[in-house]
Amino acid sequence: MHVYILSAIVLAVVVVFYRLLQSDPARTISRIYLTNLEDVLKLLHSPGIPLPELLRTRADANQRLRRAFHLESTFVSADPAVHSAFVKAATELISPRLTWSHFAEIAVHAASLCLPSSQGSIALDIYVQRVCMYVVLVAVLHADIDDSSSHLVEDLDLMTRGITDLWQQSKTTANPSAEILAQLNSRLRAWLPTRENPIELIIPAYETMWRVVAIAVALIGEDKHARTAFEEYLQNPTQPQFTQFYGVLPSVQAIVLEVLRLYPPTRRISRVVTRSRLPSLPTSIARLFRLQHETTVSADIEAVQRGSVWGPTAQEFDAMRHHPARCTDVQRAKMLAFGAGRLGCVAKNWAPQADVGPETSRLHPGSRRCPGVQLVRAYRMVGKDRKAQSPGSGSRVRFPTQNQWTLRYTKSDINLLRVLPTLKKLGLRTYRNGYMPLLPNVEAVLGHCSAYNILFIVGRRLQELHYYADSGIEEDVADWFTVSERFRVLTETSPAVEVIYMEHVPLFCLQAPFEHWHALRPENPPPCRFAVLSKLMVSDSPARLRDLFVAMKTPVLWDLALNLSADDDYPNVFRDCCDCLKTMVARCSSSLQRLTIVVSLPHTPKVIPFVDFFPLLFGLHNIATLTAALTGGKTSKNFESEDMQRMARAWLHIDSLSLHYKLDVEVPNVLPVDALVPFARYCPDLRVLNLPIVTSNMPMDLEDYPIFSHKLRILSIGSSIPQGPAHIIALFLDRLCPCLDINDCHLMLDDYAWRDLVERLAAIQAAKSLESGNVSASAQVV
Repeated sequence: MHVYILSAIVLAVVVVFYRLLQSDPARTISRIYLTNLEDVLKLLHSPGIPLPELLRTRADANQRLRRAFHLESTFVSADPAVHSAFVKAATELISPRLTWSHFAEIAVHAASLCLPSSQGSIALDIYVQRVCMYVVLVAVLHADIDDSSSHLVEDLDLMTRGITDLWQQSKTTANPSAEILAQLNSRLRAWLPTRENPIELIIPAYETMWRVVAIAVALIGEDKHARTAFEEYLQNPTQPQFTQFYGVLPSVQAIVLEVLRLYPPTRRISRVVTRSRLPSLPTSIARLFRLQHETTVSADIEAVQRGSVWGPTAQEFDAMRHHPARCTDVQRAKMLAFGAGRLGCVAKNWAPQADVGPETSRLHPGSRRCPGVQLVRAYRMVGKDRKAQSPGSGSRVRFPTQNQWTLRYTKSDINLLRVLPTLKKLGLRTYRNGYMPLLPNVEAVLGHCSAYNILFIVGRRLQELHYYADSGIEEDVADWFTVSERFRVLTETSPAVEVIYMEHVPLFCLQAPFEHWHALRPENPPPCRFAVLSKLMVSDSPARLRDLFVAMKTPVLWDLALNLSADDDYPNVFRDCCDCLKTMVARCSSSLQRLTIVVSLPHTPKVIPFVDFFPLLFGLHNIATLTAALTGGKTSKNFESEDMQRMARAWLHIDSLSLHYKLDVEVPNVLPVDALVPFARYCPDLRVLNLPIVTSNMPMDLEDYPIFSHKLRILSIGSSIPQGPAHIIALFLDRLCPCLDINDCHLMLDDYAWRDLVERLAAIQAAKSLESGNVSASAQVV
């Protein structure tokens, strides 16, 4: 009997495993983006994780580089022995054997060697790539290069172009070109015959160096002080000179740090974390039955380094923010351009001087060591890939040329039409130079694109597009077709687009390709081809947005901003909004982590039950940041405590929730302050909470509420006049969320009664802090 029972149990277990296996024959792969410093540091430091496992998480995230370059280094290997050997080799290469003076001389020589042999112009990216490749080969790897060779520049270009092509192919294809890799290795074996696989050392040094150098050159090109500072450093490349400030003007080190802050050479650092779908199972069994879930966790270094801790000018270049008197410890902790933890960059202390020290001072426009060389600026392009250059309309820069400027343009400089005055008159074949893109390296385009057909001349590297059309474009069918044709070309030539922001563009343009605009009926929408699109911001009527979500197939979309707008005479606005949100949730629930919704109803007399939109979003189980606002309309409902309860139970992993009213009429009903309790009970990750209308009225006695000690940091509420003693409400908030940052909270401080509440809460926190300090001091004395 026992044998039969045991057999039945074993059979049942096997059936369960088999069903699970059949339901998900491949491991599920998802992606998470971290923008919070605490989360990023936790990922990079990974305390408690053994080194082999830590190496595996990095190696799994970099397997595309193994395929493209046939690497076997620590970046693609989980073997601790490989890691130790690489660290040792890299440390020896950057040891003090090579003085900064000698390094500077090599850089100066490279800058002269890589100039065009005949008078003319050269694209800045190509020039910087040549110089940096030569410096890495000679100054770092001690390559035996014949400078007199007539093919030297050609060989350097082959190296830099080949690495760039393979790097891009690693993102877009499973089979990068073996021919390109063979050409690279052939040149390297001639220059470095004693090294087994030198490209393993060239990739991490060259790929990060040239981007930082290029952007530094562009930034200091018009700054007389910066040019002087770099010239003086070139003449005296010592640590004191590197860190010397000039009164209210920055040091070379400060300029370098600001370049690295705004344009980190690695925008995201990724790790692949594997978890079992049944956590109670041993890892070996989960691996055997393929019951694993793979998550690529990406630390967004750029977002962290551009965070609010740097103040309102965080997006601007200001090297003086790194002055010791201005830079705080918190700000220094957010400088993660070279990673952190056990897998941080080996050369993090060496790289800032090597990256944009001697080379940049040698390359900057007007350098007295570089007579006759001029960088002509007409407009600036700055790309996600951190390349920077400044083409112009003068005789020394001709636009366009093959492999020309590789970055994004901004309208802050001279209008692009001054450089491309005739593009509007050219046909598609002319634009693409025989169907070859005139700007093959462009990675991001910002601006009013409808003035010219920029989408016709970009290549396969485009990753970010900001597209603004004329507001009246939809009135003319010919304009519809023109813009849609541009997007059709875009889907065929730029499959790597990750970010799209649009305004005044008919949404069916994203549903390309198509032959005739008549085919774009809502019941028969063609699919969207942007398979790697991760961020999208669109503004249109809810009906059109709904049609877009029906058509689109974007499996990695994680950041979505919707502006549901409607005119005064828009029929069925509430129904269409609901249909749009339902379709969006059905299409995006598995990947969406950040959502912004604005329901904009200017001057409409309609009454919208705004609260009823939120149950439609409860299916977004992975949502981390949600912002919703109703502007310009009227609502027939207001939030109740039960609504807060349902939200908290639906969004268990949310870390930021903001709900806003901007209505034409005053909202009569308000939430009691204990509406905050469900978020403390069910949302442990919540750190920012913004609720529209909250009163201090407490339905129960204070002691009837449990102590949650939630980690909420920022609380913003539009408040009615407080009811009840302020100290009771302060005690309640302290029991609920004792970590509130009073300086960042917004509790209607213009009202005296609310100021009293905030002062009471601050006093409670100060008393607890003092008591905690006294306890710690007593413990040390004992």
